[in-house]
Amino acid sequence: MSTKSENLLSHPDIQADPKLVDFADACAWSALHRIPTLVELRQEIDNALAELLPEHRFQLSLNQEELDRPLGPNEHCIPIHYDDREIGQLTIEGEPEQRQLCRIEGLLVHAATAYTQLHLRMSQDQALEAYCACVEAMHEGMGLFQELDPSATSERFLDLTTHAVHAQAGALLLREEFGNGSSALRNEALLGLPLGYIEKLVDENGCWWPEQLGGSGLIHLARNEKDELPGLANSPSLQPIDSLIACPLEYQLFPVGQLLLFNLSIDEREREAKFKSLMSLCSLGAAIFHRLAIDRDQH
Repeated sequence: MSTKSENLLSHPDIQADPKLVDFADACAWSALHRIPTLVELRQEIDNALAELLPEHRFQLSLNQEELDRPLGPNEHCIPIHYDDREIGQLTIEGEPEQRQLCRIEGLLVHAATAYTQLHLRMSQDQALEAYCACVEAMHEGMGLFQELDPSATSERFLDLTTHAVHAQAGALLLREEFGNGSSALRNEALLGLPLGYIEKLVDENGCWWPEQLGGSGLIHLARNEKDELPGLANSPSLQPIDSLIACPLEYQLFPVGQLLLFNLSIDEREREAKFKSLMSLCSLGAAIFHRLAIDRDQH
């Protein structure tokens, strides 16, 4: 909230007139609608509540898990609504004065609107980013259709996908028999990896990990608090790997292979869009490799 609004609220003439207090509150709380992130918005709402409730402890809840918390013996709950839908609640310890409650209710109206609309804008921005990333990936991948050499196509595809998520290394594994999800995977192309390294990717039962994935969708592994890659055997040879993506290559539910990418470098905010872009590229790649296999069989 702006300094100007805070000074206006503290003016003694305004404090003496409830109508002017309402006007000053509205001026101060209108700033909530211009805050760009949910974290900053939550902090500003907490700060405003602390000013209104200097002698009371409170808890602001804005997600479903927090809403299920039972009330204490001396706690009072104010539900937070947006368009007749409860989106949160404010729990106050003790009994605030009526004037405090009126001002709090005014604040919560602004808070609910600002929170919901910001959340909606962020969701729309993420959807737009994901769509643009998919379009860009498809545009870049269309050049692969002009490549007639299977080896060159595999190398270009692997280079394109590693750049899509800023990965340090990658491996393209194709099925011996396209369309048969249980057929063996063969190493078609490597980028930034030594020969034989992919064979070291085994699960906790000693089975080759890529063969166990099937069509399970995109899988993202990152080292946990135990410095382990979940699902993989803890081997010294895997220490250089900080993160790993496995993305199936499928063409209209037609299994073609698996793409493995190592040590991604993408921002958390971009992750969803980047992953959708990668999945689009893998679908395109599956179609291309399927077409190359048909051409090979016809000749």
